[in-house]
Amino acid sequence: MRVRRDPLYLFACHLEWRNRRNLEAHEELVAALDDHDRDIRQLAELLLHRSSPRPEAESGNSLANSVASRRRFERVRQYSRTD
Repeated sequence: MRVRRDPLYLFACHLEWRNRRNLEAHEELVAALDDHDRDIRQLAELLLHRSSPRPEAESGNSLANSVASRRRFERVRQYSRTD
C-alpha cells in the first residue's frame, strides 16, 4: 500500500525550509519529487522553486540547529503521517 503525502505537510516543510533552513524539511520536499501522484510532484517542484536557495552546510549558529525549530517540525511530521 502506498502512503499518500499530505499537501499541507509539504507546505509546512516549505515554510520550515524557507524560514529556518531545516534540512529535513528540504529532504522531504525533494523526496516528494518522486511521488507516484502527479499533483504531489508538481506541488513539491513549485515549493522547492519558491524556497530557493539550496541547502548549505549547517553552521553552529544556524536556525536549523534550533531545538525548538526541530521540535515543531517533528510535531508537524508526526501528525501529518499516517502509516
